[in-house]
Amino acid sequence: MRHRIRHRISHSILLKLTLILLVAGVAINMAVSHTFSLNWDFWQDFSRLHLKNYAGYIQHELGSPPQLEHAEKLGEKLKLSIRFESNQDHWSTNPSMPTLAELPHAELQENVPQFRRSRYRFFVIYPVANGVFIFSPKSYRKTMIHTLIPLMMVLTLILIVCYFAIKRVLRPLPVLIEGTRQVGQGRLDYRLPIWSKDELGQLSQAFNDMTEKLQKMIQAKEHLLRDVSHELRSPISRVKVALEFVDNSEIRQSIAEDMRDMETMVQEILETERLNSGFGTLKLENINMTDLCQEMTDIYSTTPPGVTLIKPSEPCSCRGDAGKLKMVLRNLLENSLKYSAHQSRPVEMHLWCDSHMHVMIQDFGHGIPLQDLPLIFEPFYRVDKSRNKATGGYGLGLSLCKTIVEAHGGTISVQSEEGDGCRIEVTLSLAN
Repeated sequence: MRHRIRHRISHSILLKLTLILLVAGVAINMAVSHTFSLNWDFWQDFSRLHLKNYAGYIQHELGSPPQLEHAEKLGEKLKLSIRFESNQDHWSTNPSMPTLAELPHAELQENVPQFRRSRYRFFVIYPVANGVFIFSPKSYRKTMIHTLIPLMMVLTLILIVCYFAIKRVLRPLPVLIEGTRQVGQGRLDYRLPIWSKDELGQLSQAFNDMTEKLQKMIQAKEHLLRDVSHELRSPISRVKVALEFVDNSEIRQSIAEDMRDMETMVQEILETERLNSGFGTLKLENINMTDLCQEMTDIYSTTPPGVTLIKPSEPCSCRGDAGKLKMVLRNLLENSLKYSAHQSRPVEMHLWCDSHMHVMIQDFGHGIPLQDLPLIFEPFYRVDKSRNKATGGYGLGLSLCKTIVEAHGGTISVQSEEGDGCRIEVTLSLAN
């Protein structure tokens, strides 16, 4: 529990400032209380000295026997409460004055005062020949308490107002955090509301400017790829026609393979652009994924080291575009076969359904380095930095797979350890 509280405080500016406010409030209240306490000690000493010096004078002024009416006037003048007790009479100018029996005291000696404290008040017990006087200053402590409590309440109210003011000032921070998460997930069109013109408002505006520039840069790159791909289609078609007139079969075959690779690259770029632009629609239908996976397994079963399908006993269906999903499985299987040694275990395709439909393709090749895992779905990214044609294509296959899966509302993820193969899992919604 303590670790959780410490963790929350260390990860929240608002909680840190609130804690500072609380500590400051406690310190202020303690300082005010201490000031009042020092002031009370001063008046306590002053009262003792005052009553000791004037106890005899007061007794003389009251006369013998003392009268209540005279005592009330004198008490009002000197700001004192007076009580008199004798065998024949007793009276008090203040009903709250305690009796002699209620005050602890030593043996009484005539004209020798005793000082006592009770119920936040100080008393002077002054024995005389015909009785005992009890004097007490008007309750200054009560006045201080009545002042101190409202003051502390006002300070507490100020702290509460400060808390909500700070919370309002820091309001852009949760929005900014959410904005960074959205941009981190690829939503470059996400913009932050500008709450103020202070530093946090300037930070939000700088964030919006940054995401807008990033969006324009990526759009420019995508437009360039799309335009170049469109422009390449016609030359590729003309080269393929011209190849028919080449007599040398080896040269013709080599150029034809290069043209097929370029044509595949162009098709993948254009397909990705169509899906991202929103103009490439999916032909959604209920697909029997058990049959589709079996079909793809049969196609690549003779390609070393082979493919094995592990499927549930009941058919598993999802909602999607059969042609596009077949393209995803083809790319994933070809990658797994390409990076598996011929003598290794066959590539495994696992199919199962729970609340979603899952397809996992696992190979037992040399795996993907940890630092390359976050980047393998980026267009044109290849683990082999030499971009050797013998070890892979143009780095567009996995990017296209990710685009197609996300267009279906699904997810694709990869797990791999170098030397321990690779596992890529696709998750899609079940059929209606």
